[in-house]
Amino acid sequence: MYQKGLLILSATFFCISMVCAQKTTPPPPKPQTVQPLYSAPPNLVAELREKWNLAVGMDMGVSQLHHKVDFKRTPMLDLYNYIVSLPSTSDLTWEQFAEDNQFKNNIAQPRFGFSALLTYGNIPAFARGEFISSTSSFQKMSYGVTVGLGKDILFGIDEDVFFSFKGGYKIVFQDSGFGAETLVNSIGNKDAREYMSRFFDPKNAIGAPRGDLMTMRLGLGKYLGKDKKSTMGIELYGELDLTNETLRIARMNALGLNAYVNFVLF
Repeated sequence: MYQKGLLILSATFFCISMVCAQKTTPPPPKPQTVQPLYSAPPNLVAELREKWNLAVGMDMGVSQLHHKVDFKRTPMLDLYNYIVSLPSTSDLTWEQFAEDNQFKNNIAQPRFGFSALLTYGNIPAFARGEFISSTSSFQKMSYGVTVGLGKDILFGIDEDVFFSFKGGYKIVFQDSGFGAETLVNSIGNKDAREYMSRFFDPKNAIGAPRGDLMTMRLGLGKYLGKDKKSTMGIELYGELDLTNETLRIARMNALGLNAYVNFVLF
Protein backbone atom coordinates (compact mmCIF):
# COMPACT_ATOMS: atom_id res chain seq x y z
CA MET A 1 0.00 0.00 0.00
CA TYR A 2 2.84 2.32 0.87
CA GLN A 3 4.66 1.48 -2.36
CA LYS A 4 1.56 2.04 -4.47
CA GLY A 5 1.00 5.48 -2.95
CA LEU A 6 4.65 6.41 -3.51
CA LEU A 7 4.40 5.37 -7.16
CA ILE A 8 1.30 7.51 -7.66
CA LEU A 9 2.98 10.47 -5.95
CA SER A 10 6.09 10.11 -8.15
CA ALA A 11 4.04 9.95 -11.31
CA THR A 12 2.07 13.04 -10.29
CA PHE A 13 5.29 14.96 -9.50
CA PHE A 14 6.77 13.96 -12.87
CA CYS A 15 3.73 15.18 -14.77
CA ILE A 16 3.76 18.51 -12.89
CA SER A 17 7.48 18.96 -13.65
CA MET A 18 6.96 18.33 -17.35
CA VAL A 19 4.13 20.87 -17.54
CA CYS A 20 6.21 23.49 -15.74
CA ALA A 21 9.19 22.83 -17.95
CA GLN A 22 7.07 23.20 -21.08
CA LYS A 23 5.74 26.57 -19.89
CA THR A 24 9.13 28.01 -18.89
CA THR A 25 11.17 26.79 -21.85
CA PRO A 26 11.61 29.68 -24.39
CA PRO A 27 10.52 29.00 -27.95
CA PRO A 28 13.26 28.31 -30.47
CA PRO A 29 14.57 31.44 -32.30
CA LYS A 30 13.12 32.24 -35.71
CA PRO A 31 15.47 31.61 -38.58
CA GLN A 32 17.02 34.82 -39.88
CA THR A 33 17.04 35.61 -43.56
CA VAL A 34 20.54 35.86 -44.96
CA GLN A 35 21.16 39.25 -46.60
CA PRO A 36 23.30 39.22 -49.73
CA LEU A 37 26.70 40.81 -49.34
CA TYR A 38 26.20 42.90 -52.52
CA SER A 39 22.98 44.44 -53.82
CA ALA A 40 22.00 44.00 -57.45
CA PRO A 41 23.66 46.55 -59.74
CA PRO A 42 21.41 49.38 -60.92
CA ASN A 43 20.00 49.19 -64.43
CA LEU A 44 22.07 51.97 -65.97
CA VAL A 45 20.44 51.62 -69.37
CA ALA A 46 16.99 52.11 -67.87
CA GLU A 47 18.16 55.12 -65.84
CA LEU A 48 19.73 56.74 -68.89
CA ARG A 49 16.66 56.14 -71.01
CA GLU A 50 14.55 57.85 -68.37
CA LYS A 51 16.62 61.03 -68.68
CA TRP A 52 17.88 61.02 -72.25
CA ASN A 53 15.39 61.86 -74.99
CA LEU A 54 15.98 60.92 -78.62
CA ALA A 55 13.65 61.83 -81.47
CA VAL A 56 14.14 61.13 -85.16
CA GLY A 57 12.21 62.83 -87.91
CA MET A 58 11.62 63.71 -91.52
CA ASP A 59 12.17 67.25 -92.79
CA MET A 60 10.95 69.08 -95.88
CA GLY A 61 11.14 72.73 -96.84
CA VAL A 62 12.89 75.38 -98.87
CA SER A 63 16.03 77.47 -98.39
CA GLN A 64 17.79 80.40 -99.97
CA LEU A 65 21.58 80.37 -100.02
CA HIS A 66 23.47 83.69 -100.03
CA HIS A 67 26.98 82.65 -101.07
CA LYS A 68 28.40 86.12 -101.93
CA VAL A 69 30.90 84.63 -104.36
CA ASP A 70 33.11 86.70 -106.64
CA PHE A 71 32.76 84.87 -109.95
CA LYS A 72 36.08 86.26 -111.19
CA ARG A 73 37.81 84.19 -108.51
CA THR A 74 36.15 80.96 -109.65
CA PRO A 75 36.66 78.61 -112.63
CA MET A 76 34.11 80.76 -114.45
CA LEU A 77 37.03 83.06 -115.26
CA ASP A 78 38.85 80.16 -116.95
CA LEU A 79 35.74 79.49 -118.99
CA TYR A 80 35.56 83.15 -119.99
CA ASN A 81 39.25 83.19 -120.99
CA TYR A 82 38.66 80.18 -123.22
CA ILE A 83 35.65 81.85 -124.89
CA VAL A 84 37.54 85.06 -125.64
CA SER A 85 40.43 83.03 -127.07
CA LEU A 86 38.13 82.00 -129.92
CA PRO A 87 38.22 84.36 -132.94
CA SER A 88 34.45 84.71 -133.10
CA THR A 89 34.12 85.92 -129.49
CA SER A 90 37.45 87.64 -128.88
CA ASP A 91 35.81 90.99 -128.21
CA LEU A 92 33.52 89.67 -125.42
CA THR A 93 34.05 91.55 -122.17
CA TRP A 94 33.66 90.03 -118.71
CA GLU A 95 30.74 92.35 -118.00
CA GLN A 96 28.95 91.10 -121.11
CA PHE A 97 29.70 87.50 -120.16
CA ALA A 98 28.29 88.02 -116.66
CA GLU A 99 25.22 89.83 -118.00
CA ASP A 100 24.49 87.13 -120.60
CA ASN A 101 24.63 84.43 -117.92
CA GLN A 102 22.78 86.58 -115.36
CA PHE A 103 25.05 85.71 -112.44
CA LYS A 104 23.40 86.04 -109.03
CA ASN A 105 24.52 85.65 -105.43
CA ASN A 106 21.59 83.63 -104.09
CA ILE A 107 20.05 80.25 -104.81
CA ALA A 108 16.60 78.98 -103.82
CA GLN A 109 16.30 75.21 -103.51
CA PRO A 110 13.78 72.72 -102.08
CA ARG A 111 15.15 70.64 -99.22
CA PHE A 112 14.28 67.25 -97.77
CA GLY A 113 15.99 64.78 -95.48
CA PHE A 114 16.19 63.31 -92.00
CA SER A 115 17.25 64.59 -88.58
CA ALA A 116 17.76 63.38 -85.00
CA LEU A 117 17.41 65.48 -81.84
CA LEU A 118 19.04 64.48 -78.53
CA THR A 119 18.23 66.17 -75.19
CA TYR A 120 18.80 65.35 -71.51
CA GLY A 121 16.03 65.76 -68.93
CA ASN A 122 14.87 69.35 -68.57
CA ILE A 123 18.25 70.87 -69.36
CA PRO A 124 17.79 73.48 -72.15
CA ALA A 125 20.58 72.05 -74.31
CA PHE A 126 20.50 69.85 -77.38
CA ALA A 127 22.47 68.08 -80.07
CA ARG A 128 20.95 67.80 -83.54
CA GLY A 129 22.22 65.75 -86.45
CA GLU A 130 20.91 66.08 -89.97
CA PHE A 131 21.22 64.38 -93.34
CA ILE A 132 19.47 66.69 -95.76
CA SER A 133 19.69 67.98 -99.32
CA SER A 134 22.16 70.76 -100.02
CA THR A 135 21.30 74.44 -100.06
CA SER A 136 23.08 74.59 -103.44
CA SER A 137 21.37 71.64 -105.12
CA PHE A 138 18.48 69.44 -104.01
CA GLN A 139 20.11 66.60 -105.97
CA LYS A 140 23.10 66.45 -103.60
CA MET A 141 23.16 65.76 -99.86
CA SER A 142 24.87 67.37 -96.90
CA TYR A 143 25.31 66.26 -93.31
CA GLY A 144 26.26 68.01 -90.11
CA VAL A 145 25.77 68.33 -86.36
CA THR A 146 24.52 71.26 -84.27
CA VAL A 147 25.07 71.69 -80.52
CA GLY A 148 23.50 74.54 -78.59
CA LEU A 149 20.87 75.83 -76.23
CA GLY A 150 17.12 75.85 -76.60
CA LYS A 151 13.89 74.22 -75.53
CA ASP A 152 10.26 73.54 -76.44
CA ILE A 153 7.93 75.69 -74.32
CA LEU A 154 4.24 74.85 -73.91
CA PHE A 155 1.90 77.81 -74.08
CA GLY A 156 -1.77 78.69 -74.33
CA ILE A 157 -4.79 76.70 -73.21
CA ASP A 158 -3.90 73.70 -75.35
CA GLU A 159 -1.06 71.86 -73.60
CA ASP A 160 -0.16 70.09 -76.83
CA VAL A 161 1.05 73.23 -78.62
CA PHE A 162 4.58 74.50 -78.04
CA PHE A 163 6.94 77.22 -79.15
CA SER A 164 10.56 76.28 -79.81
CA PHE A 165 13.74 78.32 -79.82
CA LYS A 166 17.09 76.73 -80.55
CA GLY A 167 20.44 78.29 -81.35
CA GLY A 168 23.98 77.05 -81.45
CA TYR A 169 27.09 76.08 -83.34
CA LYS A 170 26.80 73.90 -86.44
CA ILE A 171 29.50 71.86 -88.14
CA VAL A 172 28.88 70.93 -91.76
CA PHE A 173 31.09 67.90 -92.34
CA GLN A 174 30.29 67.59 -96.04
CA ASP A 175 28.04 69.43 -98.46
CA SER A 176 28.24 67.53 -101.74
CA GLY A 177 26.32 70.24 -103.60
CA PHE A 178 28.53 73.13 -102.50
CA GLY A 179 30.91 73.70 -105.39
CA ALA A 180 30.28 73.47 -109.12
CA GLU A 181 26.52 73.15 -108.51
CA THR A 182 26.62 76.40 -106.56
CA LEU A 183 28.04 78.24 -109.56
CA VAL A 184 25.81 76.55 -112.13
CA ASN A 185 22.63 77.18 -110.13
CA SER A 186 23.69 80.81 -109.72
CA ILE A 187 23.23 81.33 -113.46
CA GLY A 188 19.92 83.10 -113.95
CA ASN A 189 19.72 82.46 -117.68
CA LYS A 190 17.85 79.15 -117.94
CA ASP A 191 19.34 78.10 -121.29
CA ALA A 192 22.86 78.95 -120.18
CA ARG A 193 22.34 77.12 -116.87
CA GLU A 194 21.13 73.94 -118.58
CA TYR A 195 23.98 74.07 -121.08
CA MET A 196 26.59 74.69 -118.37
CA SER A 197 25.32 71.81 -116.24
CA ARG A 198 26.30 69.33 -118.97
CA PHE A 199 30.06 69.91 -118.75
CA PHE A 200 30.97 72.44 -116.05
CA ASP A 201 32.14 70.35 -113.06
CA PRO A 202 35.48 71.58 -111.68
CA LYS A 203 36.71 70.12 -108.40
CA ASN A 204 36.73 72.40 -105.35
CA ALA A 205 35.35 75.20 -107.51
CA ILE A 206 34.82 77.52 -104.54
CA GLY A 207 36.86 75.81 -101.83
CA ALA A 208 36.28 73.16 -99.18
CA PRO A 209 32.64 71.92 -99.03
CA ARG A 210 32.49 72.05 -95.22
CA GLY A 211 32.01 74.82 -92.73
CA ASP A 212 31.45 76.24 -89.27
CA LEU A 213 28.13 78.03 -88.86
CA MET A 214 26.10 79.84 -86.25
CA THR A 215 22.47 78.79 -86.52
CA MET A 216 19.12 79.80 -85.03
CA ARG A 217 15.71 78.12 -85.35
CA LEU A 218 12.30 79.47 -84.31
CA GLY A 219 9.30 77.19 -84.57
CA LEU A 220 5.76 76.29 -83.65
CA GLY A 221 4.75 72.67 -83.10
CA LYS A 222 2.19 70.29 -81.67
CA TYR A 223 2.38 66.99 -79.79
CA LEU A 224 0.44 64.16 -81.39
CA GLY A 225 -1.38 61.32 -79.64
CA LYS A 226 -2.22 60.72 -75.99
CA ASP A 227 1.29 59.52 -75.19
CA LYS A 228 2.87 62.52 -77.00
CA LYS A 229 5.39 60.27 -78.69
CA SER A 230 5.39 62.25 -81.92
CA THR A 231 5.41 65.90 -82.92
CA MET A 232 4.87 67.95 -86.03
CA GLY A 233 5.60 71.58 -86.70
CA ILE A 234 7.12 74.28 -88.82
CA GLU A 235 10.18 76.44 -88.18
CA LEU A 236 12.16 79.32 -89.60
CA TYR A 237 15.93 79.07 -89.52
CA GLY A 238 18.95 81.14 -90.33
CA GLU A 239 22.60 80.12 -90.70
CA LEU A 240 25.60 82.45 -90.63
CA ASP A 241 28.89 81.16 -92.03
CA LEU A 242 31.88 81.61 -89.71
CA THR A 243 34.38 79.71 -91.85
CA ASN A 244 37.65 81.43 -92.65
CA GLU A 245 37.70 82.74 -96.23
CA THR A 246 41.11 81.16 -96.76
CA LEU A 247 39.33 77.78 -96.89
CA ARG A 248 36.77 78.85 -99.49
CA ILE A 249 35.66 81.99 -101.28
CA ALA A 250 31.89 81.41 -100.97
CA ARG A 251 29.66 81.61 -97.92
CA MET A 252 27.10 79.12 -96.61
CA ASN A 253 24.77 81.83 -95.29
CA ALA A 254 21.20 80.62 -95.62
CA LEU A 255 17.60 81.35 -94.65
CA GLY A 256 14.92 78.70 -94.78
CA LEU A 257 11.54 77.31 -93.87
CA ASN A 258 11.27 73.74 -92.62
CA ALA A 259 8.31 71.46 -91.87
CA TYR A 260 8.95 68.33 -89.84
CA VAL A 261 7.45 65.24 -88.24
CA ASN A 262 9.38 63.74 -85.31
CA PHE A 263 9.00 60.40 -83.56
CA VAL A 264 10.27 59.94 -79.99
CA LEU A 265 12.28 56.75 -79.57
CA PHE A 266 12.88 57.23 -75.83
